[in-house]
Amino acid sequence: MREMVTLSLLQQQSASERLKGVSYTSQMEQPGSEITGALLDALMHDPNDNVRLSTVDALKRFADQDGVRRGTIEALSRQTSPLVQMALIEFVLEVGGGDAADALRQMSKDPMVDEAVRAFAVRGLAQLGA
Repeated sequence: MREMVTLSLLQQQSASERLKGVSYTSQMEQPGSEITGALLDALMHDPNDNVRLSTVDALKRFADQDGVRRGTIEALSRQTSPLVQMALIEFVLEVGGGDAADALRQMSKDPMVDEAVRAFAVRGLAQLGA
C-alpha cells in the first residue's frame, strides 16, 4: 500500500507532493524495483532541483543495486544544476563503480559544466586514484 501511495505522490504536479513521495521511500523496509525505478526517473526528469537532490539522498539506500549505480552515473552527465551535479559526484564517490571515473573525467573537461563542479570532479578523480 505504501508503495502505491509513494508512486502516486512521485507523479503529482506539486513539487512538495513529489518530495513527500521521495521521503516515504525511507520508511519502506523492502521497496520494490518500481520504487527505485521511479526514483531514478525523478532524478533524471524532475524539473525541481530540490526533488532531484532529495532523490539522490533516497537512492543512497539502494546503492548496492547495479541499476541504481548505473542510473546515477548516467544522471551525472545529464544534470545541469550544479547542486545536483555535486550531490551526484559525492554519491558516485561513495559507491564507486568502474564507470564513475569515466563520468567524472568527462565532466571535469566539459566547458559547459560550472567551474566549481569541474574542480569537484577533478578532486573526485584524485580520490578514486584515476
